[in-house]
Amino acid sequence: MGQAWIDPTDEKTGKVGLGNDVAAVAEVRRGLRDAQYAMWHANVQAGRRAPETAHLEVLRAARHVGRRVRSGSARAKACERRTPPPMARPPRNDSLGCPKVAPGSFKAECLLKGRPCILRGQAAAFLRRREGGLGSLDRWLDVAANATVSVAFPFPATHPDGMPTLNSIQETAKFLAQDDVRLDLERMGLPAADAEEFPWTLVRPATWAMRLQDAVAWVRTDPQEVYMNQAMVADLGSAAVGELREPRWVAKAGLRLLSPSLWLSSGAVTTGFHTDGPDNLLVQLSGRKDVLLSRPSEQKNLYYLPAFDVQAGMRLENGTVRSSGVRKANRTSSGIARSPLLPLCARPRWSAARLPRLHYLSMPGLEIS
Repeated sequence: MGQAWIDPTDEKTGKVGLGNDVAAVAEVRRGLRDAQYAMWHANVQAGRRAPETAHLEVLRAARHVGRRVRSGSARAKACERRTPPPMARPPRNDSLGCPKVAPGSFKAECLLKGRPCILRGQAAAFLRRREGGLGSLDRWLDVAANATVSVAFPFPATHPDGMPTLNSIQETAKFLAQDDVRLDLERMGLPAADAEEFPWTLVRPATWAMRLQDAVAWVRTDPQEVYMNQAMVADLGSAAVGELREPRWVAKAGLRLLSPSLWLSSGAVTTGFHTDGPDNLLVQLSGRKDVLLSRPSEQKNLYYLPAFDVQAGMRLENGTVRSSGVRKANRTSSGIARSPLLPLCARPRWSAARLPRLHYLSMPGLEIS
């Protein structure tokens, strides 16, 4: 089958593919996961050493969450809705603006002009009508409770007025000198980064693969903040895809929902400045999200530097997940060598910038992107 199930159909070249049929992709991806699980289960039943896979990680998560819920050690909490800290904002706004528009004006005023826009009151058009409201997690549990998702555990705030973050920028030399990092790199047979070539390391927080129902149970009962990032609806199954609707104004603009994903935050968390590849429709189902944007020409004002890019490992400490060592360390990317929440006076080049490139600040809530 090759790439045909991922690639979209191209009528001009006669190319056939399923990539623009989200429901079909969901069925193919489910079949692949079922086959992987069947092979893993057969190895276990035959007494053969099964490779370390996401299946074992999911089982561990289910046991951990189940023990916490049964023991009562996890306490139910209300989602924290405190006011986010003031962001370091440049003194000038971009003349392009980010206007509020009606759906009928989206194509002309936003899409064709490459302009960010806000459409109020349109989230309901993206979902099948159901009891519980747009932000209900039960909708997704009913159709995909056993699906596997990736849950990140944000780094704690580093100062009293800060926010937990999904990015940690560290000096490479100091980062590589940590014993747990050095041992993990040796175990994986990976070379350490050149601290002269990459003086900074972008560390992504620990993640845990778990069932959606366990992720929701964590959000509802555990005080530790978690962030479910980019759970592709196609990976949740065709029933989850069936919950989605394509609004008329989206189709009229010549767009399709090709890769819809769910994002879930149990508390306030910030994501560092970055560039997204495709254009996005961000649909806020509950909670709030602050987004700071800029033009590509402003990148020179944002302290981007080449960075060693690693995924932190995970350890449990009295029921709390901590980032420890490294789990993946085989790529590089661009990072910013200073916190995006520093006061403006600490970032003098921002006086020349209009707005930061792209920055997300999520308050508790659920969204589709």
